[in-house]
Amino acid sequence: MENLLAELLRKAEGAGGEAWLRRCLQEPVPTVAEARPEEEEAGPSRRVICRILPPRDPAEQEADAPAERHHRSRNRHGERPEKRRRSSSKRTGSAPVPPPPPEESRARGDRRHGSSSSRRRHRSPAHRDESSQQPSSDSHTPQHGGAAESAAVVHRFQASGAGGRSGGHSVSKSSVVPDLGVTAQLIRSAVAPRTWAAYSAAWSQWKVFCLSLQEHYLQHDVWLTLAFVNMLISKHLSHSAIVKMLAGVSFFLKLFGFSSVSGFFIVKQVLKGYKKGRVSPDARRPITVDLLLKLHGSLVSVCSSDFEVVLFQALFSLAFFGAFRLGELVSFSKISPSGLLLSDVSISSGILSVLIRFSKTDQLGRGSVLRINAFSGSEVCPIKCLSSYLAIRPAIDGVLFIHEDLSFVTRYQFNRVLRLCLVNLGLGNLRFTSHSFRIGAATEAASAGLDEQLIRRLGRWDSNRFKLYIRPALVL
Repeated sequence: MENLLAELLRKAEGAGGEAWLRRCLQEPVPTVAEARPEEEEAGPSRRVICRILPPRDPAEQEADAPAERHHRSRNRHGERPEKRRRSSSKRTGSAPVPPPPPEESRARGDRRHGSSSSRRRHRSPAHRDESSQQPSSDSHTPQHGGAAESAAVVHRFQASGAGGRSGGHSVSKSSVVPDLGVTAQLIRSAVAPRTWAAYSAAWSQWKVFCLSLQEHYLQHDVWLTLAFVNMLISKHLSHSAIVKMLAGVSFFLKLFGFSSVSGFFIVKQVLKGYKKGRVSPDARRPITVDLLLKLHGSLVSVCSSDFEVVLFQALFSLAFFGAFRLGELVSFSKISPSGLLLSDVSISSGILSVLIRFSKTDQLGRGSVLRINAFSGSEVCPIKCLSSYLAIRPAIDGVLFIHEDLSFVTRYQFNRVLRLCLVNLGLGNLRFTSHSFRIGAATEAASAGLDEQLIRRLGRWDSNRFKLYIRPALVL
């Protein structure tokens, strides 16, 4: 203060200083809060030092404090004084803009300086939904047009088994997203278990192959598919095995919204040429009636009890005369009972009726009834063998073919007993499998002169593929 007064006196003592000082004392002096913004921004060195407030009474300062605080708050929240607007309009050449109403400026200041929680609270629901649906920056899934959304859904299918859930929406997910675990199970149950296993193995090989080329596996590319086919050919896979591989890859790509890779013209031509140059026919042999009789006799040496002998005699005869797939007949494993049930079979007027609830060509479970006539005068008659088994079977409902300890027969046990019987007959080195019963049924039916429609109905074939099962040249 002393320095300021000394400077004032020094200036007043100069030429014209007295007149200047009188003018300063006659002008209204603004308070510190009313200083121009240019002066506040320039710093103390450029303020007008001649405008000094006279000492104020403490009571007046206390009375004016609320108004000054309100004025400072308005300036701090972005309200510019009218003088500032006029000077800005002069610089730009535009008309001066009138000051906004106090309510509008206060709302604008609140929007700029409100807390982050307040801003989030006042966002509209639509804006929240848009922001929540933005893809994360660390996602590695490529966005291929319309397939990106399908890829996200199927990724949820795969992650649902591990309990994973993806966030994003502020609303309850149960109201907008289906139960992905149930959906994944329904997709899996749409195909046969063995088909699902084959498709999964093909999909794993496709992913490994694509990643080895530093390519993403979620793409429908003809040259990548052709390279994959060439790799399979270099491993000397059969034509049918490669076709199944491509079917598995196409199955999962379709789940991600892409098209089948089996439809490329160049891929079809390559496989067609490969099939002509590499003929690998199915060498599995048919089991005929004569061989079935020998298998029945061999069971006495292979099985551990009379119950087991009668059990597998009924199984072998039914598998042959019904042209059964093994999965239609017995359970898949010890922990998954399947196959025929006791309630599925009935014998009436010399005809065995079998209800086949599910099959490879009937995944929806519409069901079909197979009627088998007696094979009179033979030890392998299906009705005779099944009646003998039902007479000693424990009186419980459920799976039809069970052991004496009530455990059910599995595919592995069926194949194991068949293998032991073939080895006992000296046929272990020949191509006989559980499917040989089905091949033998088609071969014997064709040899007996049955109509093609009857053969198709016998084996539940829905195409002319049954002709591939007729193999008289492989009969022993």
